[in-house]
Amino acid sequence: MEGFTYDFGRAHTGPRGQPAIRILLVSDLLDVLSSRRAGFYAITVKQIDDRSKADTLAKVLTCFQAAYLVVRFLARVGQRLPVTSLEVSTAGYIL
Repeated sequence: MEGFTYDFGRAHTGPRGQPAIRILLVSDLLDVLSSRRAGFYAITVKQIDDRSKADTLAKVLTCFQAAYLVVRFLARVGQRLPVTSLEVSTAGYIL
């Protein structure tokens, strides 16, 4: 599972000295945003491009792989051969 945490800079303890667990509500998030305690950074397109790890070759290979999977999937469906649920979900994700 994924989640978000926000540290207000205070140590909270619950029963028996354990960390207190509190669900972050939408109203709490709006309070933080309105009090300007949360900092957001301006990121430029140039900074994103500088940190991009994917080059053109990797993108071309990925597109080729995806196209190959879709063509193979459609050929198997056209010939009435069995297809796995993984192939169906992957082809659906690609399309």
